[in-house]
Amino acid sequence: MVDAKAHAERREALQRRLIDCADDRERARIHLELGRIATTEGRLDLAVRHLREALALDRRLEQARRLLADLGEASRVNIERVRRRRGAVRKLLGRLRKP
Repeated sequence: MVDAKAHAERREALQRRLIDCADDRERARIHLELGRIATTEGRLDLAVRHLREALALDRRLEQARRLLADLGEASRVNIERVRRRRGAVRKLLGRLRKP
């Protein structure tokens, strides 16, 4: 098992690389790794942010997509879509019911 100090050192090194890196694909891989580290540390909101950024930089990065799905992010997005649709339908029905 990797200890907290090793995670912190790895995270800091990756963040330094991220600052200096101009290549989007490399930046995506760095965000992917930062997302993995955040996941192992239980920092799931941070992990989701890094993984989303990885996909924004490189849409072909399937590892980030799979990890987001594993974290339940895909289902959260789908639930939000359903809620928005239901809200829109309720609003429309409310307008139709008014005289």
